[in-house]
Amino acid sequence: MDINQSMPWIVAFLIGFSSAIINILVSKNQRKISIQAINKDILSKNRQEWINTLRDSVSQYLSSHELSKLIRQYDQKNKNTQPEYKEEFKSWQLLYYKIK
Repeated sequence: MDINQSMPWIVAFLIGFSSAIINILVSKNQRKISIQAINKDILSKNRQEWINTLRDSVSQYLSSHELSKLIRQYDQKNKNTQPEYKEEFKSWQLLYYKIK
């Protein structure tokens, strides 16, 4: 068997084998990058939901706080507190601790 005749087959085999190895390595790296991108998207979405919830809670808290100041002024004048206002105070406290 002459080495010159079998040389093209050996070269073709080596090229095919190295292409397969390189393809496996590249696809493994792309898979890692894809997983990282998916994790970033999920984290970003969760963070945005948290920010939106916090904004809503802060808005509710501030409006309840303003209402509580008005109620206190009313109570100081009339020396009593209506039961529905007490519930408003409870919700105000709940929002305070939720934000905290």
